[in-house]
Amino acid sequence: MNLNNDDASTKSDDEIHIRGTCICGFLSGHIVIAFSNQTLALFDQQYRSISHTEISGTCTDICTIRPNEIAIALSNKPDSSDDGSSGDETSEMDTIHQVQLIGLDKGQLIKDMVIHLTHLCIGIASYKDDLYVTSGTALYHYKMTGSLVEKIYEDKSDNRTVWKCAVGLHGDKIFVTNTNKDCLITLAMDGSVLSRLDEIGCHTDIHVTPLGQVLVFRYTQGIIQIDGDGRTIISKYEKISNIDFTVQSVFYNQMTQAIILTEQDDDIACILVFENK
Repeated sequence: MNLNNDDASTKSDDEIHIRGTCICGFLSGHIVIAFSNQTLALFDQQYRSISHTEISGTCTDICTIRPNEIAIALSNKPDSSDDGSSGDETSEMDTIHQVQLIGLDKGQLIKDMVIHLTHLCIGIASYKDDLYVTSGTALYHYKMTGSLVEKIYEDKSDNRTVWKCAVGLHGDKIFVTNTNKDCLITLAMDGSVLSRLDEIGCHTDIHVTPLGQVLVFRYTQGIIQIDGDGRTIISKYEKISNIDFTVQSVFYNQMTQAIILTEQDDDIACILVFENK
């Protein structure tokens, strides 16, 4: 799959009068969208809302961990320049830094285990039984049980240096976005830097497709498709609609073979679905 301005079409444009922030999907083709009113909504394969549940904080990212289970990063201070690792913030009653596991059962979202963390939760990704969580300036490795394995990578030169993350197809590398310097950093699993791709533009989200290619969304500038090594831009899809919009999240639905975006525009969030022609 290579993107260009001619090989995709809009399939659906369903307006929801709340702001969508993050998107993910189940193997069945169902998709999940988190909204800023701390609601998590489930949509069927035709993008119709069929279920919803409340969550305990602001969702900053979502990832699939099993065919019928997802992990949600929750933090109520996602814009802080401090990664929260000092532990001072966690003593405040109103502070939430946690990962909520949620399953799908008979068309309903079922809450499972909650993993409480001592740092901000900005981005989240998984591979097999491992979770990877970014704090804004660091990348942490956790087991699904909630135990911390190690801090893999850190860059405290500024804030937003370790923002969103995604694991490579074979679990041998991790892609990290640095929104401060508008670059993509590719890490080995031990945290060593393999490559850095500069000037990818100010971006909101990152996703790895089932073919191992990397999708990076750049606010109103479209999608960049990058090779599985994080070194080369394969293609760009720059024109998505005739209006200006701010996209919050991008997800490739393997079941429907569609790129799904959540769009934020004032008080309206839309699901934009692009399928290969």
